[in-house]
Parts: sequence; structure tokens; C-alpha cells
Amino acid sequence: MGSALDVLSRRHREVLDAFVALLEPLPVVQGVYILAFPPSSEPDAMVRVIILVRERSSAVLAEITALAQQVEKEFDAEVQPDIFATAAFAGLLEAGAPDLAGFASNAVTLIPLRVE
Repeated sequence: MGSALDVLSRRHREVLDAFVALLEPLPVVQGVYILAFPPSSEPDAMVRVIILVRERSSAVLAEITALAQQVEKEFDAEVQPDIFATAAFAGLLEAGAPDLAGFASNAVTLIPLRVE
């Protein structure tokens, strides 16, 4: 059985790989996931990423947004990160937030959760 990422177009995988490579060294990033992928038949579809961070501050948001913009310019693709503090995200999952329905069963891990 192939990876869930196999449904993504090659271009989408390249965009995700580039973005994850920029996020991985950041100590504030605690996990990166995709929940829903754009159909591979839509080459210009948005790439959406869920990023869990230790603390969601304006500095963290600015840093991750700048990295997303860097990837957007390089690949001429839209990258829209959803940035959550890890504790707040866990609370949303527990509360059954409708926009996160299916996360436990459908999320694809790009950077495994790393908490200290």
C-alpha cells in the first residue's frame, strides 16, 4: 500500500518538501501535518499545512509566514499554514472542533510530534 502522499501531484510534494525542510530546524515547531490534500488533477490548488508550535506568538507567526512566502515565490504556489499552539490544538481536538474532524484518522504526518 502506498503513502497517503501518493495522491498528491509531484508539484505538491515538492512544495511540501521544501516547506517542511525550512520548518524542521526551527525549535519552536513541534509537529507538521496535512489533513486534506488537493486533488492531484488540480496543479494550482492550494497546499494546506497544520503546524503545531510550542507557543503561538506574533514572532513565531511572522517567521513561519515568511518561510511560507519564500516557498510560494520559489514554486509559484500558495502555501497557507494553519498555526496552532500544541496545547490549544489538543484542546480543539478533544472538544471535537468541526474543522478538525477526521484529524486522528486522516492526518498525514510530515514532522512527527516532538514535545519536551
